[in-house]
Amino acid sequence: MTAFLLPWQAGSLLLRTRQLWAVALLPLAVNLLLYVALMTLAVWAVFSWQPVWLQELREAGIPGNAVAWSLIILKWIVAVPVLLVVVYFSFTAVGMVVAAPFNDLLSARVEQVAGAAAPEAVPSCWMTQVAATMLGSLRLLGLQIFCSLLVIPFLLVPAVGFVPLLLVTGYFGGLAMVDVAVARHDPTAGRLSRAIPGRRREVLALGMAMELLFFIPFAGLFFLPLGVTAGTLMHERWKGVSTEK
Repeated sequence: MTAFLLPWQAGSLLLRTRQLWAVALLPLAVNLLLYVALMTLAVWAVFSWQPVWLQELREAGIPGNAVAWSLIILKWIVAVPVLLVVVYFSFTAVGMVVAAPFNDLLSARVEQVAGAAAPEAVPSCWMTQVAATMLGSLRLLGLQIFCSLLVIPFLLVPAVGFVPLLLVTGYFGGLAMVDVAVARHDPTAGRLSRAIPGRRREVLALGMAMELLFFIPFAGLFFLPLGVTAGTLMHERWKGVSTEK
């Protein structure tokens, strides 16, 4: 339950700490601009799709024109939900890759504010951190796509068929958020397998809490800075537990 509440703790930290505001807006702005451009391109592509046979129907008199307009309306009825679903299930994963440099900067600032990081544990090369975060995000994105393809057939199950896909998205979203902080301290391959044994439920709880925020109007816009901050706070908690042991 504590991990599930981390996004709210992260939001509180961001709101009361002015020195985090600018750096928190950077990954948000980068991902938002990317998605506005992609959505504009997608809407333009759907709008421009006018096959020859559809044009012939529109010119075939009243019956043909009625059929043509019905097909055009159906095109938008199908296209809009598909675009929204694609955005929902890809926003986090793509944003973690595209905004990797800014996510690393935000994570570092959150550690400073939390009174956390041991300087000697952080790699000296900033580019090494960014590369590790970006490659890790790409790897997680590939695994998420693979696992999503495996559970897509469950969508045919009425009422509950979306649950496996939601769990996959939440789990890999949680991993991506925690990995930003993990990669700052350990940029080597296999770092997550060393960091999360026995903590997978926490990762899933964090990811699911973030996924639920998407159902709140406009809350999804703040998904990335909240997620990176929450993932960093979770990693700090893990470090504290390890220190105590």
